[in-house]
Amino acid sequence: MSWMTKWFINNPVAANLLMMAIVISGVLAFGQLRVESFPQIAPSSISISVTYPGGTAQQIDESVTQRIEESISGIAGIKQITSQSSAGISQVMVRKTSSTDLDKLLDDIRNQVNAINGFPVQAERPQVVRNEFTNLAAFVVVSGPRTDDELQPIAKQLEQALKKNPRISKVLNWGTRTSQLVIEPDPDQLKALGLSLEDLAELVEQRSLETRSGELISDKGRMVIRGDGYADDLQKLNQLVVISGSNGKILLGDIAKLSRGYQYSGSIVRNNGSNAIALLVSTSQTDNLLKVSEAISETLDAQRVILPSDIELNTMADMAPYIEEQLFRLSENAWQGLLIVVVLLGIFLEIRLAFWVAMGIPIALTGTLAAMQLFNYSINDITLFGFILVLGVLVDDAVVVGEAIHEKRRGDVSSSGNLNINGSSNLNGKTAAWQGVNSVSVATVFGVLTTIAAFSPMLWINNELAKVLAGFSAVVIFALIFSLIESKFILPSHLAQLSVKKPSKGLFAKVQNAAQGGLQWFNLNIYKPVLEFALGYKVASLLGFVAVISLAYGMWSNGAIRSALFPEIPGRYITAVIELEDGAPLPLQRQALLQVEQAMTQVEKGLMEDYPLQDKPVVNLLAWSDGYGEMEVTAELTSESLSLLPGNLLLKRWRESTGKIEGAYSVKFSAAEEPAGGTFLTISSNDRELASLVSEELADTLASLKGVSDVYDDGQDGLPQVRLVLNQYGQQLGLTQAKLAQLAGEAFGEREVHRLLDNGQETKVLLQYPRDERRTLAQLQQALIMLPNSGSVMMGDIAEFRHEQEPQVVYRRDREQVINLYWKQNRDLQSPEKTREQLEDTIESLHLQFPSVTIKAGGEFEEIEEVSNGFKSAMILTLIMIYILLAVPLKSYWQPMIIMAVIPFGFAGAIFGHYLMDLPISILSMFGMMAMTGIVINDSLVLITRFNSEYRQGVQLQQALVIAGTSRLRAIFLTTITTVCGLLPLLSETAEQAQYLKPAAVSLVFGELFATAVTLILIPILLGLFCRKPPLVEKELDEKDLIEQEAHEQDSLEELTLERS
Repeated sequence: MSWMTKWFINNPVAANLLMMAIVISGVLAFGQLRVESFPQIAPSSISISVTYPGGTAQQIDESVTQRIEESISGIAGIKQITSQSSAGISQVMVRKTSSTDLDKLLDDIRNQVNAINGFPVQAERPQVVRNEFTNLAAFVVVSGPRTDDELQPIAKQLEQALKKNPRISKVLNWGTRTSQLVIEPDPDQLKALGLSLEDLAELVEQRSLETRSGELISDKGRMVIRGDGYADDLQKLNQLVVISGSNGKILLGDIAKLSRGYQYSGSIVRNNGSNAIALLVSTSQTDNLLKVSEAISETLDAQRVILPSDIELNTMADMAPYIEEQLFRLSENAWQGLLIVVVLLGIFLEIRLAFWVAMGIPIALTGTLAAMQLFNYSINDITLFGFILVLGVLVDDAVVVGEAIHEKRRGDVSSSGNLNINGSSNLNGKTAAWQGVNSVSVATVFGVLTTIAAFSPMLWINNELAKVLAGFSAVVIFALIFSLIESKFILPSHLAQLSVKKPSKGLFAKVQNAAQGGLQWFNLNIYKPVLEFALGYKVASLLGFVAVISLAYGMWSNGAIRSALFPEIPGRYITAVIELEDGAPLPLQRQALLQVEQAMTQVEKGLMEDYPLQDKPVVNLLAWSDGYGEMEVTAELTSESLSLLPGNLLLKRWRESTGKIEGAYSVKFSAAEEPAGGTFLTISSNDRELASLVSEELADTLASLKGVSDVYDDGQDGLPQVRLVLNQYGQQLGLTQAKLAQLAGEAFGEREVHRLLDNGQETKVLLQYPRDERRTLAQLQQALIMLPNSGSVMMGDIAEFRHEQEPQVVYRRDREQVINLYWKQNRDLQSPEKTREQLEDTIESLHLQFPSVTIKAGGEFEEIEEVSNGFKSAMILTLIMIYILLAVPLKSYWQPMIIMAVIPFGFAGAIFGHYLMDLPISILSMFGMMAMTGIVINDSLVLITRFNSEYRQGVQLQQALVIAGTSRLRAIFLTTITTVCGLLPLLSETAEQAQYLKPAAVSLVFGELFATAVTLILIPILLGLFCRKPPLVEKELDEKDLIEQEAHEQDSLEELTLERS
């Protein structure tokens, strides 16, 4: 690589062309890069769903779900099977192992499921599909003072308009209900005609056919013969002849009411108090989020012109402004970083040198953009996080190289009083650049390689979290590679062209002299004596460092510094989730939603009075109920409220103002989405009642623990059911249980008798008794049943009514029925992991008491376990890679161990930083620590390579250590000060987006500050302790090498001088 550096020094045009090529390719790539809210990851699971209309959760679990699980359980490559059986549908989720091919597994599962015999007749064909990742672009909410039926066509119109826009590829209507035409016969008229509902259904089907009876082939050609009477609209259905005889014709419209409408749903959707329907717009793998967002805005503007004035169109969870804010923050931090680097290096080195060092930032960033385009990475939340974090370390190599070249150009004298062996004050620019780069090449190249090794595990660990974070690691690695290219090839070429500037007498020169003189004074009068003192008392000094690190890790382990793998960071959305008892009446559900909505209105009024808010703190309040008892209310906050209101204040007041909700067994308020499905335990047993008992005991213990609230399980009893059993009288009449079920379905159910095409949309024609005739059990008991012998009997006479209650949902995990116990963890008080530890005694006691019950951790805990298992092996390999990358350039087995032993001391600084900033240590903090590790290794290499250079020439151990420390102080100080000052603006940010970056920035800033002291003091101490004998053999070899190097450099000097002439 050194010959390439020399070549670029001699060819500044080539260096400039390389720089322009990197910058231009990055700028062009930026316009081509896909922008999305979250990185898309390849699917790793398969979903099997079977619809079974009218089936209960228990029926579906026994007749559908368990059969599917049994059939696929022997297929190779399956990691986990989970299932959920609820009223009308079975859903089975299959997760694959990391090495399994998803397409092959999909084919195997399809073959096994399609081969199942014995599904209930009413069950529809199983749907087996891979679970594709949905990347949200925005919710579009249609609302207004209208009924849901009136909003349906408006939402459909908007959905079609969005789909017609070529920049929008995926639109899902969450509130859509299937259009239908309902025939409601008069029961009395049916009885008078001697017809049952089944008879009428058959008559409608027979008289509204669409058939091809045959084809006539003659000399004149072909002619289709049809024998149908297709009723393709409401008028024709009304005129459909039901009975025709001597007394005339009876039409369907004479005995039944026909009406258009939508499929009945008990669900409720409201936005800001008005009925609403929500449309989900998501991006595909090729869509640009910013362009999709722009297309949504254009479509909504066009629709507002033509829609009625009382209809409101709003967007929620629009991810584009969030990404734009992150891009703005990135550019802002980049400019701040550039300015800080130029000013600091200009003061401590030279302003022209500072400018070219700072140019490393845009060159590395644009190079990274080009590499992202090449390797198909997108701009998203994770990669932007990598960009912003890496800004702090981008110029470190350039600073070290620039400082080394500056030292050669000035012919600086070492602290030993001798002229540096590699240069003198009369070197020309090219020679100074070459010797400066060469003197620190080991530290810069291998420093970058070890940092790349530290970030590389994310690229090859095969679990979901690592796949998500791969983009972050890729950005850091790309940026470091281009930073190295810039500092090794482009920067030396530019600095070689700079002439030695004559001393100036202006104000800036005075500032420079003061700063450089101050740093030199600190070096000689504070650092040098402290270092000599520490080297005089090596063991005591080492124990002092050990005491500090023990304090840091002790504070962390005893809970003084909180930790949470996934921190709870308040965002723009706060949510209230309410669970009512299954089967709660709709009026109770509406009342619960209204109570939560009105509570927010009161909170808004109070906040407007207490704080200087210009607008209401909530933009949209979207309320939703599934019609069975599960409700969710989401509030979207304004940017103003996020910046002015104290954290979680609005959430706290909303909870207090809501109060107790009638019929609710779980009320959960949250300011952040829970990671990996939240915190919960799974309790499995063949005896559901026993599992429920264990869940109750665990819930009691949980409720008493620190930071735990909203404890509930999903083992609640479901909707009340009435089972009809044919009695002896019914059997005497010749009826069967199957006929009874059919008759009950006729009386209180519905039957599809026809389909027609309405405005291009297929519409079901349903036959059912009027809703008023099927509201109570008494009506079912009194329902008349037409017997085969033309007689009739009431349902209550032939059937026994048994009242039962089954689970609303049956959950299974690896073929065992489970109950999931959930809770909300306040991470500011205690981490979920700590809570789980405190539960261990209770779980152990329950295991002894109920051996047949199994208790396992789920959700976040399961994710942590998977991630930690993958990272353990990855970290071992990474440490081996780092050791090799350090041992090779240092030509030592033990010096890499010294550098690696220092890394945990840097972590101690990060731990203290989290304590001072009152932040929990999380996975976000770990990224900052990884970046800090790279800087610690880089600085340590700079210092140790200088020590080796001095020590291997015969300089005494103590003196070599002092020379190494004092001569490298400036380079280490400048890398530290540029990193810390570059990230200081981020630490003071209050914006929502910056909260995700703060833990990493705190780790990097405080860890770097502490690591600087560790590098400058502890590294020499450890070298002094473990390096006893002068390496005589190495000295002889080094002197020989040195003679050859000096001869080689003399040749280079003559060559460079001639070229310059």
